[in-house]
Amino acid sequence: MKRINKFFILFIFMMFVSFGVTWEVLQSKWVGDQVSRIFTSYLESKFNATATFENLEFRVYPPGAEIQNLKFAGEEGDIQFLVNATSLGVFFNAFDVFKTDFVIEEIILEDADISIVQNQKAKKISKSTSTLSMEDVRNKIFETINLLPISRLSIKDVKLSWNQEVSTFVRFLKVTKGDESIGVVSAIDSLKIEKYKNYLNQIDGFAFDLSILKERIYIENLEINSDLGKVDLSGSLINYLDPLKAKFDLRLMGALPLKSLHDWLDFDKIGKLEKGVAKVSGKIKGIGKKFETNLTVELEDFVTDFVYGEKAHAKIKINNEKIIFQEFELIHKKQKLSLINPFEFLDLKTGKFVEEPIVVNANSMQMNNFLRYLREDID
Repeated sequence: MKRINKFFILFIFMMFVSFGVTWEVLQSKWVGDQVSRIFTSYLESKFNATATFENLEFRVYPPGAEIQNLKFAGEEGDIQFLVNATSLGVFFNAFDVFKTDFVIEEIILEDADISIVQNQKAKKISKSTSTLSMEDVRNKIFETINLLPISRLSIKDVKLSWNQEVSTFVRFLKVTKGDESIGVVSAIDSLKIEKYKNYLNQIDGFAFDLSILKERIYIENLEINSDLGKVDLSGSLINYLDPLKAKFDLRLMGALPLKSLHDWLDFDKIGKLEKGVAKVSGKIKGIGKKFETNLTVELEDFVTDFVYGEKAHAKIKINNEKIIFQEFELIHKKQKLSLINPFEFLDLKTGKFVEEPIVVNANSMQMNNFLRYLREDID
């Protein structure tokens, strides 16, 4: 019995020694150089790309490897890309090594700068000569994703730019591949699109949780933060790859300072929203560029060039042509004002504001309130 125990102890000791030696070899510069050579050769042959890195570390748990200070450059068709990353980790499930189809459990990219440039001339040509329908494009995207031997992709602290037209800082992004859908959870601190910079400059960041299927996108939550305000959206998008046929059905809730509306709508010439908080809820439905929004708005302690009050309630209808006040009720101490008939506040096509009489019922209203708009400094 003692003899067996000695052999068993010796066996365990030899296993540890072998593991230690193997681990030291794997961590050696020679192994790193060999992996770098094989890795670079594979990228050049398959993706017309090159890669260099300073260090390679293998990990026992979770099983995998981490590449440090990676530089990755290449091109695909008319697109060139460059990646500089502090860390790229590739991890797998230990039990997957016994399977025929090996799958990477997770790839983690951290502290990176990604630049993508597309040749504009080639871009125009590809647009004009493309014969693929949106359905074909969608199917091709999902087929390609399903072929990738990766279960999950995580990105942390990554700056991304596209043609110097689009840039963003991704605080974190996690993409999870399911059987029939792709889950995306992310937080973005900034988003700059040259074409829409006047609007996006007012937004501090986004956070979202999406489930992407071939036919539609389910928005579990989309949080938009701007100044001291926040808006939450949820709902679904159908035909999401076709801007002209995309069908959307969304619900929204939020709160934002009244004065922040000046960043989105230019009505400084007719009056200012000086103080107050608006709580908003409602639905947005539409197809392509046509939409209809029905909002319920609650105001608290507000001051404007039009009226002021302790609280107010409004129902507003917005479409791609007009903003219409359907209901409005204001209360300030004993003062009370309520809208009798709906009125058009703004024509979005012409940019013209109220051009019709506003009929209201006023009780105990002070003249310096409901006639506030007729101050001497207003032309």
